[in-house]
Amino acid sequence: MLFSTSCTAPNLSNLNYTLSSILPRDSFVKIEVTVVLKSKTQQLILGEAVASGAIVKTTRAGSYVLTAQHVCDVSMEEASIENEEENFEVVGKFRAVDLERFQFDAIVYRESDKIDACIIFVKNLIGRKAIKLNKSKKPEIGKKAYNIAGPAGFVGENMVPIFEGYYSGQIASHINPGIKFDIYTIPAIGGSSGSPVIDEKGNLIGMIFAVHRNFNHISFSPSTDDLYKFMLPILRNAPVKPLEIEK
Repeated sequence: MLFSTSCTAPNLSNLNYTLSSILPRDSFVKIEVTVVLKSKTQQLILGEAVASGAIVKTTRAGSYVLTAQHVCDVSMEEASIENEEENFEVVGKFRAVDLERFQFDAIVYRESDKIDACIIFVKNLIGRKAIKLNKSKKPEIGKKAYNIAGPAGFVGENMVPIFEGYYSGQIASHINPGIKFDIYTIPAIGGSSGSPVIDEKGNLIGMIFAVHRNFNHISFSPSTDDLYKFMLPILRNAPVKPLEIEK
């Protein structure tokens, strides 16, 4: 990627058990992106980045993972090398890392810059649970929401930070008319992009893609409706055969 005092300590064991049971830890992955300037004979690394993601569909060949579109977009990277004999192109190499620290190659499958959402296909990432999906479960103002994310890439073996906050309503996009974003009081920084937001029953209700520049406890997500509309073609018709991933 928050804001009655009694003399008797409350019993939190049941609460902790319930929270542990709904957290989509098995569907979480850390995403590593390497931006490469590539020609037929050489490669030059331009930069690296980290993000978060959640499995939304599994197949026998791999998994489809939801993350933020700006994580998938390397077109804004600029580089120039004077060489009359070779043509260079900027490419992104994607890798997903699960909580057991296993690494898998990935490729961009579908993206939308309007809502800053992206689906990557992670080859050979099998045997994991997809996050719980229920498009009819929309957030209500004042309801608590949870988030698991790798802020600044801070994820370890069987460890991913857990956050909570509240759904606070919507704000209109200044760039795309008609698009509204959901607002959560969940802390986030670079690396939190793409991390899932769930309700108190574990349903996916959002995905963090941005944070307020002056207060990092205010996070932005595509609306639940827009997010599910974006994912629908993948959930219905995504290929089950392995997709080719360029090395």
